Amino acid sequence: PILDFDAILAAAPAMDAIREIAEELGLVAERGITLRITGNPALSVEEMIGLFWDVGVSGLFSFMIVLVAIFLAFGSARLSLAAGATLVVGLIWTVAFAAATVGALNLISIAFAVLFIGLGVDFSIHLGMHLVAGLRSGASPGEALLHAGREVGSSLVLCTFSTAIGFYSFVPTDYLGVAELGLISGTGMFVILFQTATFFPALAALMVGDRGPELFARGARLQLRIPAG
Repeated sequence: PILDFDAILAAAPAMDAIREIAEELGLVAERGITLRITGNPALSVEEMIGLFWDVGVSGLFSFMIVLVAIFLAFGSARLSLAAGATLVVGLIWTVAFAAATVGALNLISIAFAVLFIGLGVDFSIHLGMHLVAGLRSGASPGEALLHAGREVGSSLVLCTFSTAIGFYSFVPTDYLGVAELGLISGTGMFVILFQTATFFPALAALMVGDRGPELFARGARLQLRIPAG
């Protein structure tokens, strides 16, 4: 077959052509004829489709678990939605970067989505927890965000560079799939840092509003207090 390596499913056009020709010739199940396509190109297509399904399911499952964990940490559905939206926007930006640079994902580089969710949520958690602490102390959303930025901003930048360096170390390898995974995942760390520093604070302040200190003051009374000693 003539394979289209610019597409994720390289053999898909050829397989579709075979099925169309078979239908035109009447080689269909209604006439008791079963058509099957085999060979390495066809197997690669099936493996890629299966991988897409696995990554999609695991990515969605990871995302839902992350939202639950964030809600338990923040004690606020609004902030949890803001963190979840930040992850989604960051993932879309990273996919756009991958499309502009590597063009198409492969069996290995597609795994960046699960890595992005697992690592990217840490940024919102660190900033969000300091935001919640500020709101519980009675500060306005703006003051709480400024305090949170001062407390963890430099740490998030340092973590971004250290994690990105780890991923970028894959780039020089001759294994194309691993190299592309490193490039996409490493850049994704800078993307989620940017989103956490811009999109998340803006959305969090918008969703919490002026009632932030009041809402979180009520939540603070529900916390368990462990006496010293």
